[in-house]
Amino acid sequence: RGDITDKDFEITPKPRRIVTSKRGGSETVYAEFDVKKLTENSKLMNIAVVNKKQKTISIVSPPPLFAKRFLQGTGKERGKIVNQITNSHWASLNLVIMENIPWFVPIYLHTLKLKVGNKEIKPSAI
Repeated sequence: RGDITDKDFEITPKPRRIVTSKRGGSETVYAEFDVKKLTENSKLMNIAVVNKKQKTISIVSPPPLFAKRFLQGTGKERGKIVNQITNSHWASLNLVIMENIPWFVPIYLHTLKLKVGNKEIKPSAI
């Protein structure tokens, strides 16, 4: 059985029967096939679903800013929080970061480093 609630497609071969199921206020329509009949004479079971609507391809453009955060290193001496921010926009963008730091990570602002590529930059405000 396969859910055929959306009727914007055509199934081949034709199903043996159509079953409607109503549960909890929703209705689902299933197509039921006779597998023995479809596979008799050692034929392969081949059920096709063809969409009646014209095919559309949507292009999803990446966001102009993408950020990911992860903990790196071990212990209090070598552990660090890394925020990696990628700008895929054609121009530079202003960025404000608000960080929610886990309670178990000690923070020392005198060790704060910001890098763009390999170049270290100084923040305008902390």
